[in-house]
Amino acid sequence: MDRQAAYDLFASLLKRRGVKGLDLDKDLPSLLEHATSYGFFANPHAVHELAEWRKYGDKLWELVLDDDKPAKKMSKFWKIVQNELLKCETEKQAVVAAKEAQGKNKIYYGHPSDPNPPGVAFVDLPPPPPPPTAPPLPSNADPLSPTPPDPPATEPFPGALLDLAEAMAQGRRETWAALARQGWQREDPELAAAAQEQIDTCAFPVIFQPNAQGGQRAELVNLDWKLLSQLRATVASYGVTSEPAKQMLEFLFNANLLLPSDIRGISKLIYTPHQRLLFEARWREEAAVSAALPRPQGDPLTGLTMDELMGQGPFHRIEEQVALGQEKLREAMAVARRAMGKIRAPGGTPIYMGIKQGREEPLGSFVDKIIEALSKAGFSSPNPPAAAQEVRPATDGNTSSSSSCKKRKLNNSSTSNSEKEEFDSISSCTSSPSKNTSSSSSSVITTSSCSSSGVASSNHHLQKKLRFEDSVDFIGLDVKMAEESSSSSSPAASSQQQHQQQLKNKSLLISSVAVGHHANGLTKAASSTVSSFANSKPGSAKKLVIKNFKDKPKLPENYTDETWQKLKEAVEAIQNSTSIKYNLEELYQIMIRSIFLFLDRTYVLQNSMLPSIWDMGLELFRTHIISDQKVQNKTIDGILLLIERERNGEAIDRSLLRSLLSMLSDLQIYQDSFEHRFLEETNRLYAAEGQRLMQEREVPEYLHHVNKRLEEEADRIITYLDQSTQKPLIATVEKQLLGEHLTAILQKGLNHLLDENRIQDLSLLYQLFSRVRGGVQVLLQHWIEYIKAFGSTIVINPEKDKTMVQELLDFKDKVDHIIDVCFLKNEKFVNAMKEAFETFINKRPNKPAELIAKYVDSKLRAGNKEATDEELEKMLDKIMIIFRFIYGKDVFEAFYKKDLAKRLLVGKSASVDAEKSMLSKLKHECGAAFTSKLEGMFKDMELSKDIMIQFKQYMQNQNVPGNIELTVNILTMGYWPTYVPMEVHLPPEMVKLQEIFKTFYLGKHSGRKLQWQSTLGHCVLKAEFKEGKKELQVSLFQTLVLLMFNEGEEFSLEEIKQATGIEDGELRRTLQSLACGKARVLTKSPKGKDVEDGDKFTCNDDFRHKLFRIKINQIQMKETVEEQASTTERVFQDRQYQIDAAIVRIMKMRKTLGHNLLVSEVYNQLKFPVKPADLKKRIESLIDRDYMERDKENPNQYNYIA
Repeated sequence: MDRQAAYDLFASLLKRRGVKGLDLDKDLPSLLEHATSYGFFANPHAVHELAEWRKYGDKLWELVLDDDKPAKKMSKFWKIVQNELLKCETEKQAVVAAKEAQGKNKIYYGHPSDPNPPGVAFVDLPPPPPPPTAPPLPSNADPLSPTPPDPPATEPFPGALLDLAEAMAQGRRETWAALARQGWQREDPELAAAAQEQIDTCAFPVIFQPNAQGGQRAELVNLDWKLLSQLRATVASYGVTSEPAKQMLEFLFNANLLLPSDIRGISKLIYTPHQRLLFEARWREEAAVSAALPRPQGDPLTGLTMDELMGQGPFHRIEEQVALGQEKLREAMAVARRAMGKIRAPGGTPIYMGIKQGREEPLGSFVDKIIEALSKAGFSSPNPPAAAQEVRPATDGNTSSSSSCKKRKLNNSSTSNSEKEEFDSISSCTSSPSKNTSSSSSSVITTSSCSSSGVASSNHHLQKKLRFEDSVDFIGLDVKMAEESSSSSSPAASSQQQHQQQLKNKSLLISSVAVGHHANGLTKAASSTVSSFANSKPGSAKKLVIKNFKDKPKLPENYTDETWQKLKEAVEAIQNSTSIKYNLEELYQIMIRSIFLFLDRTYVLQNSMLPSIWDMGLELFRTHIISDQKVQNKTIDGILLLIERERNGEAIDRSLLRSLLSMLSDLQIYQDSFEHRFLEETNRLYAAEGQRLMQEREVPEYLHHVNKRLEEEADRIITYLDQSTQKPLIATVEKQLLGEHLTAILQKGLNHLLDENRIQDLSLLYQLFSRVRGGVQVLLQHWIEYIKAFGSTIVINPEKDKTMVQELLDFKDKVDHIIDVCFLKNEKFVNAMKEAFETFINKRPNKPAELIAKYVDSKLRAGNKEATDEELEKMLDKIMIIFRFIYGKDVFEAFYKKDLAKRLLVGKSASVDAEKSMLSKLKHECGAAFTSKLEGMFKDMELSKDIMIQFKQYMQNQNVPGNIELTVNILTMGYWPTYVPMEVHLPPEMVKLQEIFKTFYLGKHSGRKLQWQSTLGHCVLKAEFKEGKKELQVSLFQTLVLLMFNEGEEFSLEEIKQATGIEDGELRRTLQSLACGKARVLTKSPKGKDVEDGDKFTCNDDFRHKLFRIKINQIQMKETVEEQASTTERVFQDRQYQIDAAIVRIMKMRKTLGHNLLVSEVYNQLKFPVKPADLKKRIESLIDRDYMERDKENPNQYNYIA
């Protein structure tokens, strides 16, 4: 009882959890019983322990390896239980972790049922000072220079910095640690890593409330880690742009006042690395726009900076962010929310992910392409120029003037806001050894080209010049740096060389500013000296100062000759279409970019009415160059020509196309100038190609070509076309190559594909047709027509009657496989297949039903060794599927009952279980009334066995002499088929036994009548030949013939007929089986295969056979047309009774009914087809028998006669 109770409890647990795939009433007890048989679950309560189930799983694995069939079955059930227990264990761990995290956030002791309050830290903020009437300006400030930011506060609110840090630190770390721990438990490393990173960097929402003493009180509230976990799970399940994710983000931003560090932490939780890069770029853009907005006097957002909005720079600490106040924090949230709204789900391959360096392509060119692609993707430049500050005089007394130099700085220092930027700056430096020595720091690499002003520099000073030596290709400028040191090398120089080598190994790109060059024989000093304020103090004025050359450059003696020679080479290169060796255009572009983009980031940013340098350049280029119709037409023609060549299989420069189309997109003329013409050319190309290839190629080849074309166009969209072109381009290709040829494709090749069972081609056909509107519907119609046509060839042809059922089963398996694999189990195709089968299988009434019954008989008859029990069961299931389609189910029942009777009476049934399984299937399909007679036949056989046991006891009690053992089957006449009785002359011993049984049976069942069916009888005779004794298993007719030879040696056909009373036809078949078959116990003269009049028969004493008991089969008369007609006639007779009953039921309920309505309702009630003429005959018959009458006023109306 204890074990059963434990098992019941375990089953109840699985039931409550909604386990699928496991029958808890049948499969689970079998599984537990199997486990117990191998010694598991000795303690019944161990069924709840995962460790015990794992041990049992190991044992099952060993049994499966030994090909144990029960173990294979049990392993499926074990896997279901194991997975459910694993889920249960995981849920327990999550609950424990949640409870632990919840407990860590409690700051007071309360009842366990009370809600968990958040951890709160209170900070009082002093009231702000009264706003000034006008913002102060520094005395030396330029009116166009940006307003300097406020100096960073070392302590945002006096006396509260340390208290605030202590109040927040512990709760913040524990909350994010709980979220990180949950990420590891869920095997989500991204969640765990993001949460782990926020343990030290992320704060929590802030609530500002008025303070009674003045100012405000800031409450820092911990966000519940479970809320962040749910947000992470929602994004993982539905995507960052899904509606559930948007609603959760709206809740976070509307219900809380978040700090910039909170926003950055949330972005790391929900975004992929690629999306996070995009978010940072979009956030920076939105912050720049918000900071540049002009605001009126007194606005609390006046002077708002990007650092405040993004929580970086002097505001990277949480304390500084809290001190900003709720107005600035709300603006920071709005800026971040707008940036989040621009993030889309990642799709396709970004442009910068597909760039590859050519085998002979210079590194500089390769890096330029990467930077260009990154800028198009929305990322900021990796080397933005730093802001400049006022030039200050040198403090070193050893130098009388400063030299112009270039200082390159890589800021690799790690800051707490996780922002790492690389920037170039133009700075003023002196030749002081101390500065060169200090430049050996790992974060600063200085390359300088300085011209002396007449005062000797220190020997430790390192001089470096830029020299352009190699040729320039059309993509980018190959710049090499050559170092020249003074007569004595210094440690600083050695250190700088090491840094140069490290940078080279890491392949870092350091953009060059035009400081000087060694080209055309001219060595120039830097044309400008610009001071850097990258390390300047806040509040200092920021200016850009450009000065003239210090010294007049000196020309070399051969300057004129070298210059003309290089010009000559350049002209010849242009004429010969070769690369130009001395191209200075890129150098000039670098200078312009370095100077004027700096203005774009300072001066233009503070004047919202001015367009940026980039926008102004684009507008000028669009207005004066690309808008020119000739230029535009020539450009578009060239692009279309390149695309056409690529479609024709030629190799083209895709990077060139990508650059050109990206230019058109940036100029906002992509759709008007290019896309319209491109789609027209595509439509024209594929229209002609579709017409041509449909005539030249077969359907499979054409389908693969269409699929290839679609893949090529999709690749073009990813590589160089704009994403807005994707939908119209793909639609154009689908329309011209598929939409215009749907019917032609199906008429030309569908039947061929289906006949040859081309699975892959059919899958491709369905996939392509699914892309076109109406394609699936057209395919569905042709699918129906094919099934009807192919099925009709199987059913209508009488020559295929012997193989009809097997061909139908094979055809059904074929179409099922096509639907499952090729048509992806589309329900429309499944239903269409059923309707088509039902249509063609009933084109030949009654015959398919008859043949299906005979096919089942051949499979269930004894001696069928073609299939195992499992295979036989599957075959019966398939037959039932075909059986559902036929209308004449009563015809099937008549022939099936006739064959079943033979199998039961003669003992030829292969398996009683298979017989009952088929009976159960028929009952489930057609109802109990359909199988009531068939079930009665099985009951008669079981009752007969009981009666014969009682009869044997009766014989023993009566002491009836004799050595004949009689077995009788009592058959109920209403259940069994109708048999024509035949009176034969039985031996006296058999007659006596029949009388004894009759007396016995009627004594127990008075009022019943017994009628002997000699055609169904069979006997076992003991015979003695020269070889020895044998037992002959024969029919009753064969028995009567063989017993005659105990009284004589030879008998003629007529004599045997007269002595036995067997009908002529049955007697001839009986003698033929005894004298002309394999076991010839009689000898016929004259010899021959057929029995003719006058033939004589004698006993074959020389009969030999290796078996002791020999079964001599009766020659079965093939079912004649008359016998089949007789069976069909009986079916029709039964149908007449059903039609009459249906008509009477309807008229009795309606009393008066018109002819058409009566016919319609009769059709609805009957389960078999009826011809209108037959139905009219039954109505007339009922009128003649006074069940109903015609209405005297309306002949088409009938009245019921009570």
